Amino acid sequence: MATWTPEEVRAVLDGREPNRLRELVQFLIASALAGRARLLLEKPWLRAASRGPEDDVQEVLTALFNDKPPPDARLLRRFGDYPGFVAGEAAFPSYVMGVTKNILQRNYRKYRIAWEELAGDLGEVGGGFAQAGSNDPTWRLDFDAALDKLPADAHELFVLLYVQQLDIKAICERLGLDVDAVYARKSRLIKRLRKLLTGED
Repeated sequence: MATWTPEEVRAVLDGREPNRLRELVQFLIASALAGRARLLLEKPWLRAASRGPEDDVQEVLTALFNDKPPPDARLLRRFGDYPGFVAGEAAFPSYVMGVTKNILQRNYRKYRIAWEELAGDLGEVGGGFAQAGSNDPTWRLDFDAALDKLPADAHELFVLLYVQQLDIKAICERLGLDVDAVYARKSRLIKRLRKLLTGED
């Protein structure tokens, strides 16, 4: 099917006819892979947290179909049900790609960040979030927004420290810097994050 309309998507979900469901799933897989590729192209520092295309696509399909009881596929059913929706051939793939980017970006950070170590480095700003912050949707939105505002070199260091969790020696080798330079960059990174999380200029 070249164009999926909201009505057609809901009809397939409600009808549960195997061939139509298979057709929908194949379309979703292709769109999810495209969304994943676009996300990693736009934010290459997230590559370190990716578990691979198959696992990532499975995460997206699980979220789209919401296989936890009851399996209501609420994300798929929301397609077209929002302000500003414009029907067309690109509407459904664009929707799925957008959902994919949001799901994967959240999951990359949720599963891999060393929250306790980061909380300790942030000090008072990080107070309490080592236990609750990564599960608090409001705090997560603020934190993800802060990460998005970091420059590329700070993102890279964040991934090495709190995602890959490399030791300082390994980071020095990776970046081609001495220990003092890495600690200086880390200090600047923490200061930037504190300011972003507290809304300071």
